[in-house]
Amino acid sequence: MNKTSKLKIGNKISEINRINIHIAQLNKEWKIPPKTVFDITLTLEEIVSNIIKYGTIAKDHLIILTFLKHNDVMVILIRDDGLPYNPLEIPEDAAEGSGDASIPDNVGINLAKALTESINYRRVNKINETLIQKKIKSY
Repeated sequence: MNKTSKLKIGNKISEINRINIHIAQLNKEWKIPPKTVFDITLTLEEIVSNIIKYGTIAKDHLIILTFLKHNDVMVILIRDDGLPYNPLEIPEDAAEGSGDASIPDNVGINLAKALTESINYRRVNKINETLIQKKIKSY
């Protein structure tokens, strides 16, 4: 059985806390195992914080997260109308540990990739779309 939920946030780092609260609510309603909740939460913190830091400009932007649970898979679609920004195109050796906040590093993205089954990006009609898939496992 499919279950869906949607969350709209602003492009401010403080909004990430709303994602965490939303995931905690989904955990209660959809009975997601704690390890899966942890992996999804950490993945979204990394991806969304990078979208906010590197894909938006000074004006306010809306970021829409759509959550879908289908059998044993969680799918999250992140859509935003910011600058074209593909979080997956960070080179493997990009500024890792450089401390330069203007250059994204790949540590968080590599962690997100390791915690999920897949992360894909595309830009359609001036909208960034990042699609994340995570298998829900009983541990």
